[in-house]
Amino acid sequence: MENNSLLTQPVPENWFPYTKFQPPQFGANVVVRLRLHTMLYEAAVRHRLTLVAAPAGSGKTILTSSLTQSDLPTAWVALDPTDDDLTSFVALILTALRDRLQDDGQAVLSFLQTVPNAPEKTSQLTAILINQLKPADQSPSVLILDDYHTIIDPAIHQFLGYLLDYLPPSLRVVIVTRYDPPLSLARLRARGQLAEIRLPQLSFDDDETAVFFNQRHQLQLTGEEVSTLQRQTEGWIAGLQLLAMVLVTIKDSQARSTYIHHLNSANRAIFALLAEEVLAHQPPDIQDFLLKTSILPELTPANCRAVTQNNAALRLLAAVYERNLFLNVLAPDALNGPFRYHDLFSSFLQERLKADRPEQWRDLHRRAAQVTVGSEQKLMHLMSAELWDEAADLLEQMGQVDTERRFTRRIVITTIEALPKSIQQAHPWLLLYVAQYYAVRGYVETAAPWLAQATACFHEQGDELGQIEALTARAMTDTLNTAEIVQAFRQKVDTVGDILRPDHRIIYHGTEQWHAIANQEWSTLTRHLQAGMQVALQSSDPGALTMAGLILGPQMLFNHDGIAPIEEFVWRSSQSAQPTDWILQICTHALLGYIRFLQGRVDEAEQAIHRSHRLLQEIGGLAWIDDHVSWLILALALTRRAYRTFDDFFTTQSVRWETQETSAGYHQGFLYLRGRFFWLQGRTAEAQTVLAQMEAHRPPSGYKIEDEERRLLLAGLIAMDTGDTGTAKRYLRQAAVLHERVRHTVLLTHPRLTLATLYGRQNRWDEALDELHAVLEQLKAQGTPGVILQEGESIVPVLNHALKQGLEPELLQPFLTMLQPVDTQTIPLPNSDRYLTPRESEVLHLLATGATNRAIAAELYVTERTVKAHVTRILTKLDAATRTEAVTKAGRLGLI
Repeated sequence: MENNSLLTQPVPENWFPYTKFQPPQFGANVVVRLRLHTMLYEAAVRHRLTLVAAPAGSGKTILTSSLTQSDLPTAWVALDPTDDDLTSFVALILTALRDRLQDDGQAVLSFLQTVPNAPEKTSQLTAILINQLKPADQSPSVLILDDYHTIIDPAIHQFLGYLLDYLPPSLRVVIVTRYDPPLSLARLRARGQLAEIRLPQLSFDDDETAVFFNQRHQLQLTGEEVSTLQRQTEGWIAGLQLLAMVLVTIKDSQARSTYIHHLNSANRAIFALLAEEVLAHQPPDIQDFLLKTSILPELTPANCRAVTQNNAALRLLAAVYERNLFLNVLAPDALNGPFRYHDLFSSFLQERLKADRPEQWRDLHRRAAQVTVGSEQKLMHLMSAELWDEAADLLEQMGQVDTERRFTRRIVITTIEALPKSIQQAHPWLLLYVAQYYAVRGYVETAAPWLAQATACFHEQGDELGQIEALTARAMTDTLNTAEIVQAFRQKVDTVGDILRPDHRIIYHGTEQWHAIANQEWSTLTRHLQAGMQVALQSSDPGALTMAGLILGPQMLFNHDGIAPIEEFVWRSSQSAQPTDWILQICTHALLGYIRFLQGRVDEAEQAIHRSHRLLQEIGGLAWIDDHVSWLILALALTRRAYRTFDDFFTTQSVRWETQETSAGYHQGFLYLRGRFFWLQGRTAEAQTVLAQMEAHRPPSGYKIEDEERRLLLAGLIAMDTGDTGTAKRYLRQAAVLHERVRHTVLLTHPRLTLATLYGRQNRWDEALDELHAVLEQLKAQGTPGVILQEGESIVPVLNHALKQGLEPELLQPFLTMLQPVDTQTIPLPNSDRYLTPRESEVLHLLATGATNRAIAAELYVTERTVKAHVTRILTKLDAATRTEAVTKAGRLGLI
C-alpha cells in the first residue's frame, strides 16, 4: 500500500469512461419534433435552468440530445448511482466543462483534494467554479445533466442550488430527471429563471403518433386506430414503442384492429405485460441474449461474447439494435457500440432473469467481471457475484488510487461497508480507508471503531506500513492519548524508521511537539520543531509543507530557538505556494501574523492575519487554525482598543467555539480574553460573570496549567479593580510561577506585566519597573517584544514612567504611541471603532484619484515606503483586499 505522494496532480479526463460525456445516438425510428426542439432550444438560451421532468420512457433523453446537434456549445454528463457523491459529481462537471474553464478546473480540484471536509463546503466550491468560467463568446454553454434522479446526496443538491443562484450568463443548465429535484424551483420560477418541459409536452399527440406508427413502422393504421392508441397510452412513448413491436408481428389488418380495440390503457403498470409480449415474439437465441446481457451497464461485442459465451454475439447485438429493442448506441460508431438498454427494459429483463434463471445470476456477473475494464462497473459485477475476496482486492486498488488523488469516492466506502465482516478484517487497508474517510469529514466518533479494527488487524498481520498509516491517522484525530501515540511512534522510528515517508515523519514530529507543549518540555519541542520543518523543506512532496504548516501553532514561537527558524520556514513556504495552495497560504499568512505581532509590528500582523482569515472564510474554516487566527484577531482588537470590533467578532465566532470539537481545548482561553475585554473597559461585574463561567466549566480532572494561569490572571484583575490589592498580588504571583512553565502568551497575557500594572496603580514605581525590566529581558532574548502590547492600554502608565527613566526608549516609545488614547483629530469610521489618521485620510483621497505610490510620495513629501505602510493600514482598517475596493468602500462611507 505504498503512497509516495501526499498530492498527485490529477488527470481528470482519465477518471471517467468517455461515454459519460456523450449523448446516446438514436435509430431511424425517432420522430423529429421540431416544435419541442425549438421550445427546448429557446428555454436553454433564455433561462438559468431548464427542467425536463417526466416518468421513465417519456422521451426526455431523446429530446434533450437534440441540443447537442444545435449551434449551442453543450457539455453532456450521463449520471448514475455511482456519481452520488459530491467529489465525484464535481469532478464530472469539471471534466465536461474543461474547455470552458480558465484553468481546466485545477482550482476546484485542488480545493477538493487539499481542503479538509471539502464536500461540506459547497458554497466555497461553487464560488471557485464560477470564478473560473470563461465569459461566453456569443451563445452560452449548456451543461446537460441526464438522469439526475439518480442523485440523492443533499450536498450535491446544495452545490447545484448555489451554482444556479449565481450562474453567470456564460453557462446554462438543463436537468433531465424522472422527479423534481430538491432545488429552489419555486424561487427560480418566480424570478423567471426556470423553464419546464414535462409529460404533457413530451407525450405524443395524434399527428406524432400517426408519424410514429405509419411512417416509422409502416403499419398503415387508420386515423381512428391512431387516436385510440394515443388515447390509451396518453402519448407515452415507451408504451407506443412496445405496441409498435407487438403490432408489426400481427400481419392481418383486421386482427390488428381487433387487438387495438381490446387494448387496455397502456400505462406504466402494464409495461411488463407488453414487454413480455415483445420478448415472446423474439427468436430463442435473441431472447437468451437479451436476458443474459441485461446485467451489463454497457454492451460491446466483447463483453456480450464473454457473458453469453456465444460466438455469435456480434450478430445478435446487431439484430437487437436493428429490431429497435430499446437499445441505444452511446457512440457514433454503431457497429462496435458501446450500447445501453433503456432503463425500463433493462429492469424488466433483469427481473425475468432472476425469476426464470436464478442460478445464472451470479455466474453471469462473474463472467462480466472478468472482461469489464472500468473499476466501478467491475466492482458492481463482483459484488453481485458475491466474489468477496476479488471485490476486496479491487477496492484496495481503488482506495489506493483515491488516496493518491486525495479524492475519495463514496462508492468505495459504501461497498467496503457492505462486505462481510470477515472479509473486511482480512483486508485492514479497507478498514483504514473508511476510518480516514470519516475522520477527514469531522466524524471522529464514527471513524474510531474502524481505525481500532484496522490497527488490530495490521498488528495481527505484521503489516508495519499499515500500522504506521493507522498510527498517523490516529495522531491526527486523537488528542486525548498523545502520550500513548508518541510512544508508539517512537517505537516505529527506532525499529522501522526506513519505511517512514516524509508525511509520516512530519506528523510524528508534530505529535511530539504538541505533546511537549502540553507537558512544558520546551527542549523537546525545539528539537522536534526543527526536525519537522527540515523534513518538510527537504521533501519533494508538494504536500509536505502544507502538512507542516498545519501542525505549527503560535505556541511554538516560544521554543528555545525563538522566532527566527519559523520565520525562515514561513518565507520559504510562501515562496513555494501556488495560487491554489489554499491551506499552505492560510497557514503561512497566519504564522506570519503571529510572528509580526510578537515582534510588535502590528500593521503587518493585521494585514497577514486578515489575509489568512479571508481565505479561511473562502474555504469554510479549518479546525484549530480557525482558533489560532481568532486569537490574534481578538488580541489585535484589544491592542487597538477596538472594543466594538472585538465584541462583534467574538459574538460571531462563539457559536463555532461551542460546537466545534477542535475548539474545546481553547474554550477557557477565549473566555479569559472576554473577561479581559470587560476589565479593560472598567466593566468589572461582567468580568466577574466571565470568571464564574470559567470556573463552572472546570473539568472534573482539574484545569490544564494554561487554564489555571488564565483563571488566576482574570481573578487578579478583578481583585485589582475591587481594591483588594493583596489578593490581586497573590493571584498574579501564582500565575507568574505557572507562566515560567507555560512560557507562551497564546490566549494569555504575561502575569509579570500585569503585576507591573498593579504596582503602577499603587505608585510603587520601582517595583513596577523591576517587573517590566525582567520581562523585557526575556522578550528581547526571544525576539517577542510585542507581548507587551497584549496588556493593552492598562500598561500605558508604566510605559510612560519607564520612558521618563530612560528604559529602552527605542523599544517602548512606539508601543506607547500605539496604546495611548486616540488623537482627537482622527477620523472615525462609521459603524466601527476604527479610525483614520489625518495622514491616512490624505493618502486615501490621493488613492481615489488613481495616484501611484510614487506620485503620492511626491505630493506628500514622504518616502514610497511610508506611503506603502499607510496604504497597508488603510486596507486593513477598511477590510479591503485591493486599493480599488478600499476607495469604493470609502466612497460608500462618505470618507471621500
